[in-house]
Amino acid sequence: MAHKYNKTEFTFLLICLITSLFFVFAIFRSFIDSFIFALIFSASLLPAHKKLISFKKIFSKQTSALVLILALSIVLIAPLTSIIMNSVNELWLLLQNYQNQSMGNEKVDSLNHVLLHKIMTFIHQLSGQSLSLSTIEQQWIKLTQYITNQTMTWTNSLANNFATFIFNYIIFILTIYIILTKGDGLKKNFYKISLLPEKDEEMLLKKIENLSRVLLLGNSLGGIMQSLVGFITMSFLGIEKIFFWSLLILVCSFVPVLGCSIIFLPMSIYLWLSGEKMYALVLLSTMSTVYIIVENWFKPKFIGGRIQMHPLIILFSMLGGVNFFGIAGLFYGPLITTIFLYLFDLYFQQSTINS
Repeated sequence: MAHKYNKTEFTFLLICLITSLFFVFAIFRSFIDSFIFALIFSASLLPAHKKLISFKKIFSKQTSALVLILALSIVLIAPLTSIIMNSVNELWLLLQNYQNQSMGNEKVDSLNHVLLHKIMTFIHQLSGQSLSLSTIEQQWIKLTQYITNQTMTWTNSLANNFATFIFNYIIFILTIYIILTKGDGLKKNFYKISLLPEKDEEMLLKKIENLSRVLLLGNSLGGIMQSLVGFITMSFLGIEKIFFWSLLILVCSFVPVLGCSIIFLPMSIYLWLSGEKMYALVLLSTMSTVYIIVENWFKPKFIGGRIQMHPLIILFSMLGGVNFFGIAGLFYGPLITTIFLYLFDLYFQQSTINS
C-alpha cells in the first residue's frame, strides 16, 4: 500500500513535479513540431495499418509500420527531391548561359559601353552631377562583394536548415513507428496522466484522430485540385516544364495564406512583361479563382463537415493558428480549437448536472 503524504510532503512533491515538467518541456521543445506532425500522419495511416496487420501471416505491427513509413517517405521526399533537382539544374543552365555570353563577345562589350554611357548621361541630367568611370567601378565592386557575402550566408543557412530538416525528419519517422507499434501502451499512459473518466478520454482521442486525418486529407485534396487546374491551364498556354510547375504548385499549396500564389503570381507577371498579356490574364484569373475557392470554401467546408464544426470556425482557427504558430498553425489551430470545444462541452454538461 502506498504511503500517504502529509501536506508538506505533497507540496514538495508537487513543486518537484512542476520543476521536472519545466525541464522536460525545455528538453523536448525543439521536437514538439515533429511529434505533433507524427501524430497527425499516424492518425491518417492508422486505417491502412490496421488493414495490413489483419494479414497476420504477412504483416506484423513492425513490418506494417515500416512499409507505411517507406511509402510515406516516398510520397513526401520524391516531390521535394524533384523540385530541388530541377531548380539546381535551371540555376546551372542560367549560370552557363551567362558565362557563354560574357566570354570575349566584342558586340556585347560595345553594347555595354554604349549602355553605360547612356546611364551616366541620364544620371548627370537627373542630378546635375557627373560620375567618373572609376567611381562606378568602385560601387560595382562593393555591390558584387555584398551579393557574394549574402550568397555565402544564404548557402550556409540552407545547409544548416537542411541538416535540421534531416534530423527532425528522423524524429518524425521514429515517432510514427512508435505510435503505430506501441499505440495501445501510449493510450494507457495517457489515461494514467489524464484525470478525466476513461469514456471521455477515449472520445477525446477519437476526435483528435479523426480531425488529424481530415486535416491532412483536406489540405492534400485542396493542393491536388490547384495543381491539376494549374497543369491544365499551363498545358493550354503552352508553358514549358508543366510537370515541374504543377508539382511546385502542389507543394506551395500547403504554405499558409499565400499558398500557390507564390508560383502563379510571378509567372503571370513574367508573361505580362514578356508581351504575352492574354496568357498572363488567363493564368492569373484561372489560378486566382481556384485558389480562392479551395482556400476559402473547399477546405473549411470539407474539414468542418466531417468533424461537425462550422466552416468559418475552421477557417478562423487555421488563420489564427498560422498567425501564432507559423506554417504549423495550419494544423495546430483546428486541433486546439477542437480540443477546447470538446472540453467546454464536457464542462457545460457537468455544470448542468451539478446544478
